[in-house]
Amino acid sequence: MRRHWRIAAGILALALTVYFLVVASRTLDPALLRQAFSSFGVWLAVCIAAVLYAFIVPVTGWAWSVLLRVRSECWSPSVLSMTIGLSQLAKYIPGNIAQHAARAAIAMRQGMATTSLVATVAQETVLAITASVVVGVLALLASGRGLASLGPDHVLVLTVSMGALCIAVLLLPGSRSLRRFRRSGKVAGLLAALATLPGWRATGKAFSAYAFNYLLIGVGLWGVSIALGESTGLTYLVVTSAFALSWLLGFMTPGSPAGLGAREGIMLMLLQGAADSERLVVFVLLARVVTMVGDAFCFVGAVLLQARIRRAEASR
Repeated sequence: MRRHWRIAAGILALALTVYFLVVASRTLDPALLRQAFSSFGVWLAVCIAAVLYAFIVPVTGWAWSVLLRVRSECWSPSVLSMTIGLSQLAKYIPGNIAQHAARAAIAMRQGMATTSLVATVAQETVLAITASVVVGVLALLASGRGLASLGPDHVLVLTVSMGALCIAVLLLPGSRSLRRFRRSGKVAGLLAALATLPGWRATGKAFSAYAFNYLLIGVGLWGVSIALGESTGLTYLVVTSAFALSWLLGFMTPGSPAGLGAREGIMLMLLQGAADSERLVVFVLLARVVTMVGDAFCFVGAVLLQARIRRAEASR
């Protein structure tokens, strides 16, 4: 079953990539592309957007510390941010596993318990996906475009995802009662340890952090649209919803490193009609540049933070 899923996901990712490349080849204006990539204003907007994008690391690090604190593990948000940042570039290795493996290796080398690592990363995944659905759908509806701008397949995926995620998030606070099974044996104890989830307060804090990430990235992409002269159609709500939903749908269709090509295809579909096709392709390409530069900022910042932490430890 898992093998069939990987094959199907790979085919879907390839189809989305081909779709983006076909649309780009038909509509991309080389003169417009050169103009955009040679504009100081556009590159300034890209750099600002990349910095805002890089803030996902400290925000996620703080949220991770909240989830770990529930499990009686006190970790500094700066150390957790460093762990996330150091593994950020591994997402560009094909297979979509290297980033998670690198993050796990760094965290366990620092002394994090395996069960705490697995449980909190699983919680983070559920809450981050839920935040992308909530932010994406609400921004889409508030923008006036509505769900009619999505294809029927995307609406189906969102509907199923929202139902499943709402159930999962509602179960997060209540599942703390599973602790009573810890004395029922090793297997039951391990399952209970993994299922011991945050509670309403921690869940709310972490969810708010992940939602804030999408809203902040939307601000940066909106700035890029303004620099391109497309702020009328590519409004803040439109670009925020497009990024959040393309991240979600790209996450659901793994198969390419960091969603390269696949997420661009999804974003292009979501933005159809918001601006001219030529400018949409340029905007989507710039959005990818923003995330790549932002990931580089995350890694460099993590390396500098690691050096600072090591100096502080050595001076004690």
